[in-house]
Amino acid sequence: MGVGSSGAPYVVDLDAAEAGSDVAVNISGDETFSYGTALGSFARRLYAQSEHCSRDC
Repeated sequence: MGVGSSGAPYVVDLDAAEAGSDVAVNISGDETFSYGTALGSFARRLYAQSEHCSRDC
């Protein structure tokens, strides 16, 4: 990833339809490495609530 890639997802298990799972978000890097914040169980629960709950969740 280059300059301006902050916020980009780290995707794993990409299939032929280009669907996969986001496991982290890029936060910084240099010429050799990119660094990201891992998305854990809290992010999974938050996503599930945002996609499947009514206003009263």
